[in-house]
Amino acid sequence: MRERRNDIALINVGATFATTDNLSLYAGVGYASADGYAKKYDSSHILGSDGIYYTPDTARDESGVNFNGGLIITGQKYGVNLGYNSYNSAIYVGLGAKF
Repeated sequence: MRERRNDIALINVGATFATTDNLSLYAGVGYASADGYAKKYDSSHILGSDGIYYTPDTARDESGVNFNGGLIITGQKYGVNLGYNSYNSAIYVGLGAKF
């Protein structure tokens, strides 16, 4: 069992531009860091309740620049954020509420 994964942390700064009352575009740049982990199996189940556990895999640690961009659509009480991060090529969705 040699599955691998990364835990990723991103921090960005940027600017938001209102294009209409209900639509804003944003773009930013920031720093990304990924810590690597390897999935392993312990047949005696000492290291994990089901025998599966993760151990650091520093060969997969990496960091670098991240560019992000997206749009925010707002309504009377709710908003939706659709964006993209370049570092991990991820599309993300966020939901918000106005108080």
